[in-house]
Amino acid sequence: MALIRNIASLDNLFSNPKADGLCARCLLGASSKRAMHEQKVSTSTTQYVGFWGAQMRFLFAIRTEEETRQLLSHFDRCTCRVRDSEIREYHRIGKKMEEALLARTCVAPDTQTPSIAFITHLFLSLLAVLENTNVKAVARRTSAGHWPTCPEDLMPFGPEELVNSFLVWSRFVPDLVLFHVAAVCARFCGSILKPYATKPALTARLIDGARELFDRTRKAIELEAPTKRRAMGKAYIDQVKAFLHYFNILYDGQPNEQKMTMLDGYEVKALQVCSLLLYAVHDPRLLLLKTQEAGPAKKLLENQASQFCCCIALYINPLPVNHTDPSLAYSLKVNVQETTNEGSATTVEHSFSEDEVDYDGCPNSMQSTGKSFQRCSACNVASYCSPKCQSESWISSWFPHKDVCRVLKTLISVAGAELLFATSRAFNSSRALDESAMVVARKWYREGVAISDLDVIGEWASHRMHPVPLPVREEYEPGYEDYEEIIGELCSKHGGLQAQRLSLSIGLAADF
Repeated sequence: MALIRNIASLDNLFSNPKADGLCARCLLGASSKRAMHEQKVSTSTTQYVGFWGAQMRFLFAIRTEEETRQLLSHFDRCTCRVRDSEIREYHRIGKKMEEALLARTCVAPDTQTPSIAFITHLFLSLLAVLENTNVKAVARRTSAGHWPTCPEDLMPFGPEELVNSFLVWSRFVPDLVLFHVAAVCARFCGSILKPYATKPALTARLIDGARELFDRTRKAIELEAPTKRRAMGKAYIDQVKAFLHYFNILYDGQPNEQKMTMLDGYEVKALQVCSLLLYAVHDPRLLLLKTQEAGPAKKLLENQASQFCCCIALYINPLPVNHTDPSLAYSLKVNVQETTNEGSATTVEHSFSEDEVDYDGCPNSMQSTGKSFQRCSACNVASYCSPKCQSESWISSWFPHKDVCRVLKTLISVAGAELLFATSRAFNSSRALDESAMVVARKWYREGVAISDLDVIGEWASHRMHPVPLPVREEYEPGYEDYEEIIGELCSKHGGLQAQRLSLSIGLAADF
């Protein structure tokens, strides 16, 4: 049996994963000891393009759910030569890593397998590389010394198949890091991948995955000893962060119509999941409330739920959630204007960092044209593929840039360009974008920025992606059937907080 001695042999392993007959635990130990050790100095340099390319082709090969199940089952069967000292060492390291990786998700011990730990490790290592590239998106292949060098590196079988692969893996891997990776890939690949990544299926699967996380955590709290609950709480916060990163990258900053499209059929469940996740953060048995991680996670969860509420209330009348975590209800009551301002701040920031033309009459993007665009010299936000494109946008019948430009300059002048656009320069900016949007929102509120100006920006962004507005509706898909029952139990046990009603209505939302 060939041993894994270097990066090149790992390339071969990913190309033909069943060739050497190594089990998942052995592969986990080998990939950690060999591959990760050799990449401590420069994780994403082009020296390892072959390695990361092979890993992408392995992870996102076109497989059905049954084929994926068979692959995982193959990895769980151990026929390794454990008498070999190196194989024994791989198993020892792999066993230790396996325990840590599976503990991230509060999965019941009888459902934990080495293969799930191995695949989780691959996604975590991929995320670490992508976040260290310091590149957000490119128009064509680059030789800047970092991987990925172009969008195709992240979509070896095409954008649709990439999203389908994420959906298949999510049926087996309970770690929400999958969705964080999906969002980061979409940011890098821009207009090539985003139309597929922002379809409802991926968001729906994430929301269901977050609900499953809550259910597992709730059950584990009842069973685990108090000494293990602090580690469980840390793992829970890591999962919540992955949930938030996905929406921060793909949802926040999108026009309202696109947000509703992403949540299609899951509007109620999105609000319910945020409420349940907040209840778990408040649960004293997780020992989270006095930790440094809990405060920021709680604030960001409240903020994300408020973003959901403000958007949904524009299209569904009345808001279809009765009872929720009290901190969410309170946050929404006192921060309605601030939440709306935060949405406008992320819209401006996303428009600045977007790779598509800011004129609805032009379909071009950096990826489709293979070139970077020029910006409007006045606002430094809108981008165009040619002088002709810019001229037509300036006098367009719908949101002419001569009007939008004036509003953008006003908002940027009040907020400060350095603060508003600082996060556009970094690839790993999810947390920073949330924080800067909050600061910008407060500045706009204190300075009395006109609501009409914020409306112009929101309507401009919406028209670019949805020229035909979505209608207001009274019908919607129901949420989780057991939600109210669970909320009742959470209120009555272990000093639980009493649920409160959400009071936001479509009329109030329209008056922001």
